Amino acid sequence: MIGLRGRTDDGLRGTLLDAGVSYAQVELDADGDFDLDAIDAAIRPTTRMIHVQRSRGYSVSRPSLRLSKIERCAWRWRARSRTAWDGGPRSPHRI
Repeated sequence: MIGLRGRTDDGLRGTLLDAGVSYAQVELDADGDFDLDAIDAAIRPTTRMIHVQRSRGYSVSRPSLRLSKIERCAWRWRARSRTAWDGGPRSPHRI
C-alpha cells in the first residue's frame, strides 16, 4: 500500500510512506504513451526505483502497455542513471 496520506487517525502504520518511501506519479500523455519529459523531470538524484504499471488498472479506456514500449523506456532511464544502490557506477547488465 502506498499510503499517500501518511499515518491514519488511529495511529496505525504499515504504508510505504510510514516506512519513509516517497511517491510521485506521472500520468501517460494524451495518446496513452509515456510522457518522457515529465518522467525525466520527476526523477531526482535520490530516486531508487521507477515502477511501471502495465495493466490498465481501473481505467476502461486505456489498453495495457506493450512490453516493447516498457522495455524501450527502461533502457532510456537506465542509460540516464548515474549511480547504483551503493552510490557507485552501474555495471552493465541486462534488465
